[in-house]
Amino acid sequence: MSKNLLLTLLTGLLFGLLLPGCGAADEAAAPPPPAQPGIQIAEEVPAEPQLSLPDEAPLLVFKRTGGYAQMEDEWQLFGNGLIVNERNNQVQQVDPNAVVALHQDMVNNGFMNLAPDYLPAETDSERFIYTITLIDGDNRHTVVTSDTAPDSPDWLRESLGRIATLLVSQRE
Repeated sequence: MSKNLLLTLLTGLLFGLLLPGCGAADEAAAPPPPAQPGIQIAEEVPAEPQLSLPDEAPLLVFKRTGGYAQMEDEWQLFGNGLIVNERNNQVQQVDPNAVVALHQDMVNNGFMNLAPDYLPAETDSERFIYTITLIDGDNRHTVVTSDTAPDSPDWLRESLGRIATLLVSQRE
């Protein structure tokens, strides 16, 4: 190989190795492209809105679990007619008189003295189980039941129906 050919090859090789590095330095020093009009880049993703619950305690907390889809929902019913489902981030308004009347009827019927559960001897995983917590001032009492519990008081089953009616009216 001639000296000139060898020198040309080495020079080409050096330029080939050095030029890409120079290009990268030029790109790094280049200013960012100007923003396009009408396009805004959010710096922070806005947080999901938080539920604002009343300062007072709910009169009733109703939890439903089970069913074919093995659901789990919980609603808080307040004396001002608010029904809150935190899991679904929902707040709805119903007639406050209906909530207060339901609460008062349950207290008057002796809910605070009921057994902790009214469940059938054999539970079916596809049936709903209801957990009702009644709050009356500083007192609270929780009862677990289902709509097929043979020994639950009639007025407790009726209360389940009234709660269901309030929850349905919540969606209307």
